[in-house]
Amino acid sequence: MISDCLFSGHTITALKNFKRVVRNSSIQDPWHVIYASLAYSSKSKIICNNIFKPHELYKNIGQIFQDKGDVYAQTLNLNKVLANFGGLPLSSAIVDFLNIIFNKSSTRNWSFRHVGLNTPYYGVEDGAIDIKTTTSKVWNCEVVPKKVSNFVQFYSSLTFVINSIENNNFDIALITLNNIPENFIIQPLRTIKKSLELHCLFELDRKAEIVELISSSCNSANNLNGLLPIKSPLEFFDYKDFILPLNLLAGPITLFNLWARNESSDTLSY
Repeated sequence: MISDCLFSGHTITALKNFKRVVRNSSIQDPWHVIYASLAYSSKSKIICNNIFKPHELYKNIGQIFQDKGDVYAQTLNLNKVLANFGGLPLSSAIVDFLNIIFNKSSTRNWSFRHVGLNTPYYGVEDGAIDIKTTTSKVWNCEVVPKKVSNFVQFYSSLTFVINSIENNNFDIALITLNNIPENFIIQPLRTIKKSLELHCLFELDRKAEIVELISSSCNSANNLNGLLPIKSPLEFFDYKDFILPLNLLAGPITLFNLWARNESSDTLSY
C-alpha cells in the first residue's frame, strides 16, 4: 500500500507504488494522491513547475508542501485549475483537503473524514476499520505512543493530536506534540505540526509561547514560513504581548513577519 510505505518512512517506495497504481487504474483515490504528494515533497530538491497535468497532480500539491514561495497564491491557483474539473470526485476531494491544510485560520477544523465523501472509495481515512494495516493503526490511534521512536508512531501521534483538538483536549494535544522528536518529522509536516501547536496555544491563551513559536519558525530571510497561519492568532494582540523579557528578539521577529503578511501601518507603528 502507498500509505503503509509512507507511514513507515519509505517515501521512495510509496511514490513507486503510487505510479504503478495510477498506470493500472482510470480512477484515482484522492488519498493516494495526497500520500504521494507528501512523499514527493519530502525529496530534498523539487523543480518548481506551475504546469498542471492531471496525472501529476501530486507534484503540484507537493510543491506547495515544500513551503517555498507564496503558498496561498499557489494554493489559490491550484484550486482554480481544479475548479475546471469540479464535476470529478477527485477534484472536489483534493480541494477539500487543501482547504483544511492551507487555511489562514489558526483554529481550523482539522477533521479529514469528509475529504473522500463523494468518491467511490471508502477506506480507513473515512472511518473504515482494518486492523491488519499500518495505515489503519495510524488513523485509528486512540492512545498516544509513550515514546516516538519510528515513523509509524510519529504519524500515529499526529492523528492522536488532531482527534484531541477535535475533542477540545488542547493540553493533551500540546504535550503530545512537544514529545515528538524533530528527526521523525519530514519536511511537509514540519509546518503542519507547528500549525497544530499554534492552534493549541491560541485556544489555551498562551500568548508568550505563540510569539516564541512564530519567531522561531519564521526567522529566515528567505523563508517566512508561508504555511503557518500567523495573522489570525496575532489579530487581537496588544503591543505588550510582544514583549518577552527572557527573549527580547522574539517580539520584533514576530512583528516583522506579521507585517510581511499584512503590510499594515498599524503593525509598523509597534
